[in-house]
Amino acid sequence: MLLARTDCESPSPRISRDFEAPTETIPGAGVPIRIDRQPSALRWFLDCLGRRRILGAGLAAIDRAIASDGAEAVVSFMEPLTAWHRATRFSRVPLLSIGHGLRLAHPERPRSRRTPADIHRMARRAGWCSFGGLRHALSFQPLGNHPDQGWFAGPPLLDSPTEDRPETPGEGLVIRLARAEQRPEVERWHLQHPGVPIDCFYDRSETVGSEVVGTTLRFHPLDREHQRRCMARCAGIVLDGGPEDLAEAACLGKPLLHWLGRSHPESLELALDVERAGVGLRMTHFNPGRLPQAMPTGTEAFRQWMAQSDERLGAAFERLQRQASGTR
Repeated sequence: MLLARTDCESPSPRISRDFEAPTETIPGAGVPIRIDRQPSALRWFLDCLGRRRILGAGLAAIDRAIASDGAEAVVSFMEPLTAWHRATRFSRVPLLSIGHGLRLAHPERPRSRRTPADIHRMARRAGWCSFGGLRHALSFQPLGNHPDQGWFAGPPLLDSPTEDRPETPGEGLVIRLARAEQRPEVERWHLQHPGVPIDCFYDRSETVGSEVVGTTLRFHPLDREHQRRCMARCAGIVLDGGPEDLAEAACLGKPLLHWLGRSHPESLELALDVERAGVGLRMTHFNPGRLPQAMPTGTEAFRQWMAQSDERLGAAFERLQRQASGTR
């Protein structure tokens, strides 16, 4: 099994852990498909030419893994390199693409002329990244499998069971920042609400340990287990993070705000997916005072959807295995 990852969609540890057969991870080649302009095969090809040395190294790495290790399948996490390999090498090794971006191109995704152009571009990007292979779309809202069309769907992938995250009442807030530059926003809100306990997590690689400001504000380095413990005992959650963080928080059934610290169309679409699932609200300006409005209404349905993760991912891999058997 060959895993190809990109910076946007990283493999869940479950993928490698749950397979008895050996797996090998190939880093992405750093050849993005830009979505701030109309995507086309020509423009993407020109981008690749500008990075042909990196692209060539990535293609060679896949070739070596297939030839020397006898990889029987490729699993791609929205990595354009695997699509390029399939198109230029005429590879017959089965491909399965997994990612949240694929939900935009899923057959059940409603399409309308009113859909923003950025969303259409992201859907085309997802289609190209998964060129010639099976597709497993990750979504907060239930989507159906369409195996005859090569489409599968499931909930976000978590590296540990959701049953390990009990819903417990608590107090205070947990805040997860995507960038250290967002810290002043938290400090300003804390000055206005000094009585609210806050545990704030962000990348503090330049420092060691936690930092206490006043008596109720604590800044912590990124630590998934510590963040999970804090979320389990808090009263509300504010996240500017990825789908995995949002899914873990949504399983707790607590008020959840998705802070859109960046005006990126992918972040907005993810926030809308969370809202439609009834497990959180989006927030463009930092204001945890909106948490009472974010009481979830779809927690039970979302937990049932999350419980289907193994079954639905297994269906995609079963089809991939059947394809691999046919190529031997």
